[in-house]
Amino acid sequence: MILIWTLVLPGLLLAQKSVPSHKIYQVQLAAYKSEVDWSRFGDLKQVGFVSTQSIADKIHEDDYIRIFVGKFLGEATLNDAQSKLIKKGFTDISVESSLEEGDIDSKGLRYSIQLGAYNKLDVSEFADFQDLENLYILFEKGKYKLLYGLYEEQEDAREALLDVQDREKMDGIIRKLL
Repeated sequence: MILIWTLVLPGLLLAQKSVPSHKIYQVQLAAYKSEVDWSRFGDLKQVGFVSTQSIADKIHEDDYIRIFVGKFLGEATLNDAQSKLIKKGFTDISVESSLEEGDIDSKGLRYSIQLGAYNKLDVSEFADFQDLENLYILFEKGKYKLLYGLYEEQEDAREALLDVQDREKMDGIIRKLL
């Protein structure tokens, strides 16, 4: 009996460690001290949503504008985006995880609203979406899935879906992430 547990237990522990985590990533494309050259970032609708972040450098008394593309759910989505960015000439990029303390699994975020599934990604149809901060891209089973929000409870996702339907005049489905 001890021999069986010696053989089985390490395998069970290894299986638990190899389960992929669902982290949220964004890719920094550039940082500017002065005016942003937006022409460099115009053709990224097949990669993701472009966003900015202002940072004050108190030591040098300068302000920086950081340009990001994302948000990508999981490593497969991140890898797909990175390869597209490299093909578009963005070779000096850095990856950041959007959640400070772990991944969505450890935070108990189990539900999202799927707004669409596409063979080819084109985020331009969501350019007027009022809450771009809560849009995520997931590449899964050969499709790009556009997700809105991350929720612990299905009821929270249901309320958010009603809000999206009312505010954005857009439909979606509630999906379980895990």
